[in-house]
Amino acid sequence: MKKKSLILIFMLGTAILVLTACGGGPRQPYMAELDAIERAVMEAERAARDLPTVRTPEPTRAPSEATPADWDETMRAAEEWAEWGAGWASQYELREYEELRSLSLPRTFPAFLNYADGKVSSVRDTSSDTRTNISVEIRTPDDFDDVRDFYVDQMEKANWKIESQSARADSHSIVATNENERVNISVSGDRYSALVNISISYSDRL
Repeated sequence: MKKKSLILIFMLGTAILVLTACGGGPRQPYMAELDAIERAVMEAERAARDLPTVRTPEPTRAPSEATPADWDETMRAAEEWAEWGAGWASQYELREYEELRSLSLPRTFPAFLNYADGKVSSVRDTSSDTRTNISVEIRTPDDFDDVRDFYVDQMEKANWKIESQSARADSHSIVATNENERVNISVSGDRYSALVNISISYSDRL
C-alpha cells in the first residue's frame, strides 16, 4: 500500500482521536465537533497530496522474504507518519489552549504556587472546618525546564522544606512542607505535546 493512502488513514484517525480525547478544556457542542472533524479531514487530505510516495515491501512477498532495506524504509515511513500526526495534534492542542478560560483559585490556595504564565484548567476543593485540601491542574505552553525550575525556586524563596524530589526526562515531582502545610507538585511534559501539565495538591491543618 502506498504511503499516501496510509498517511491519510492515519491522519483521519488522529483527527478523530484528538477531537474526542485531547486536551483538558470543556467539550464543545456536538455540532461544533462535527465541524471541527470536517475541517480536520480537509486539512489531512490537502496535506496528503503534498507528501511523497515511499515504496514499502511488495505485498506479494512473505514477511520472511522482505529485505533489511525494505523494513528500514517501512520503519522510516512509520516514524514520519507518527511525527506528522504528533505535529498536527500539537497545533490543535495549542488552539484549544488559546480558547481555554482559566479558572479562579480559592483564596486559601497560596498565591506563590500559581504559575502565572499558564491557565488553570481544573480546581477541586474538598476542605473541611479543620483542614484545607485543594487540588489544582494548570496547563502552559512554556518550556518544561523553565516550569520545573520555577517551582524549585519558589520553594526555596518561600523557605519551605523540600522533603523529596523525583526527576525523569519528562516529569519532575516535589514534596515540600511548611509547619502544618504540605504541597505535592508534579510537572510533566511530552515530546509530542505542545503543553506542560502542572498538578498541585495543597493541604493545611487548621
